[in-house]
Amino acid sequence: MNWLPQLSRHLAVRGVFWRKCLDWIVLHVPSSLHPFLLFAATLIFYAAATPARRTVVRHLGIILPESGKAM
Repeated sequence: MNWLPQLSRHLAVRGVFWRKCLDWIVLHVPSSLHPFLLFAATLIFYAAATPARRTVVRHLGIILPESGKAM
């Protein structure tokens, strides 16, 4: 099970895996499909970045206590 930490580090939000996927899409997929694939990649990245988004909201709550989560 040593491969699991390496895989999670490779797929981390701060990793370059997601950028390489987008680069591959741009170079190898017809341009008519780019909007759909980029939208799908955005949704996947948004879901993967949930812990990072929560951390940002928590930190902003400390800096700006009177603002809500939507701000």
